[in-house]
Amino acid sequence: MEKETEQPAVNVEEIQQEYQKIVKFMGSHDKFQDLREKARKCLNPTPRELLYREHSVSLYYYPPKEGVEAKVQRPLLVVPSLVNKPCIMDLFEGESFISGMLERGVAVYMLEWGEPTPGQKKSSLYQYLKQYLGRAVRRTRRHAGSDTVYLAGYCLGGTLSVLYSALDRGEQIAGLCTMVTPLNFHDKGLLSWWAKEEHFDVDKIVDSYGNIPADFFASSFPWLVPTASIKKAKTLMNKQEDEAFLINFLALDIWLTENIDFPGEVYREVIKKGYQKNVLTNEKSWKFEEEEARLSDINFPVLNMVAQYDHVSPADSCAVLEDLLDNANVETASYPGGHLSFALGRDVRNKHTSVYWDKIAGWLESID
Repeated sequence: MEKETEQPAVNVEEIQQEYQKIVKFMGSHDKFQDLREKARKCLNPTPRELLYREHSVSLYYYPPKEGVEAKVQRPLLVVPSLVNKPCIMDLFEGESFISGMLERGVAVYMLEWGEPTPGQKKSSLYQYLKQYLGRAVRRTRRHAGSDTVYLAGYCLGGTLSVLYSALDRGEQIAGLCTMVTPLNFHDKGLLSWWAKEEHFDVDKIVDSYGNIPADFFASSFPWLVPTASIKKAKTLMNKQEDEAFLINFLALDIWLTENIDFPGEVYREVIKKGYQKNVLTNEKSWKFEEEEARLSDINFPVLNMVAQYDHVSPADSCAVLEDLLDNANVETASYPGGHLSFALGRDVRNKHTSVYWDKIAGWLESID
């Protein structure tokens, strides 16, 4: 005779508590909206000054922190991605790449691409590099009183920084730091697969939209991590009484979910020459109508920061930079982190760490 399986005891009190938590969470929409607006006011906490604005593009200067000795003489110009808001580089008090560099004695400037105007839908990638980034470099040099600057590019901003550095040929750029920067676009990531020429007609999209609307990215990027929305809801429910946590959490959510439009012609060229033809890896150059950006013309120190668990810019796509730059002294620093680790100063366990910012500031000091 088979022995009856003993059934686990039912904790009625625990079930009731969970039920009440769910009920309270379902009625908290207005509360979360209010907290989201509180979080919005906490973005970009580091004091800054507007130096230059042209069309959608702005250049900001971050004054040094009081009592911090300058350890790097040349200024650092930060170049964020075109897809998301640049606040990820100065997200929240204690989670700010900008502030982290200032605390380590680095003079910091940042270029913000902004929301492209209807008139910018025809602006080419070359114009974005030579006109907007080029002028930001010159304005930074002039304001800092320096002959040359360092560039620090994040994600696609790093790719643009590599292209600009190749066009500059060492005249104004003395060093380049790339963070989670895709260079080999034929990688194992979903973005690479989605953009394949055989099933992604970028001409039809750009010709239809002009500038690519933010909703286009907001509806596709969540599929990079399909379970993220479920995890987000669970976190909000479990932490609904912790206001300090929620403000921090929602600050990051604003960056993740509130995309900005992408300039149309730039998008066309990035998809065609980057994701579809993979010219940087295959040819070690990027040919514009006006001139050619040859990676062999980058002849100054480069620090390439790679995150091993990055689902947006896979590590293999980023680490290839060392093989592409024949005439540069490239140091690859690979860490067990995700796509936002270097911007927020969080490790693979989502804990605060100074390792990444110490590494970048130390490298800048060593080449200055």
